[in-house]
Amino acid sequence: MPKLSYKRYEKLRDEAGMTNTEVAKKIGIPQPIMSSWKTGRRIPKVDKIILIAKLFNKPVDYFYVDENEKEHEQE
Repeated sequence: MPKLSYKRYEKLRDEAGMTNTEVAKKIGIPQPIMSSWKTGRRIPKVDKIILIAKLFNKPVDYFYVDENEKEHEQE
């Protein structure tokens, strides 16, 4: 089962020169939810992943990695 990759999101966010606060505002969620994704306490709902994908012009599946594969090999 694929898992959601914070590292992939983080890479795109950093390349865009954005902060979690800016991304949160653009997709309409509280900033603490974005921060809790990094710590693993929460993950964004599918509708928010779709908005993040649109924001960074990536397909939704870009943000998912197979549990059996090393995440860094998918970047």
